[in-house]
Amino acid sequence: MRKNIEIRKLEKSIIRIREIFYREYANLYLLTGGKKNLLIDTGLGVFNIRKIVEKISSAPLVVLNTHCHYDHCGGNKFFGNIHIHQLEEQCILHPNKQNTASFLLNGKDFTYKPRGFNASNYKVIPSNKAIPLKHNKIIDLGNFKLQERRGIPKIHDF
Repeated sequence: MRKNIEIRKLEKSIIRIREIFYREYANLYLLTGGKKNLLIDTGLGVFNIRKIVEKISSAPLVVLNTHCHYDHCGGNKFFGNIHIHQLEEQCILHPNKQNTASFLLNGKDFTYKPRGFNASNYKVIPSNKAIPLKHNKIIDLGNFKLQERRGIPKIHDF
């Protein structure tokens, strides 16, 4: 694995993927659910996070953004469908420096910069398709289900 990415199993079905090249770290979580996996957030998009996730597991993948800030949705460009709360749907379909907060980035934020990377040119690429999470939406992963309830996801073990 890359020296700039840390992968740590936190619990039986929860893996944290940490982008350690960024000063605040970008933490992504992979929930392995038996039938499907769920990737919570996609990081900055500096590295192809999809390839990293596929090395961990080949199970079908569902992707969910907690919100549309650059360090949570920057890697959406590597995936097709992105689940996100319905109030943030337009943000990932039409990102800009303001709604993704990427105006806060500067070159000093990175402890490691890939060849050719320039923080001042960084931008979040629009997602291909947003799937809005509406009240009581359930994502079934097999071993457990994730359910949206009034903006707060709840996990149910089965």
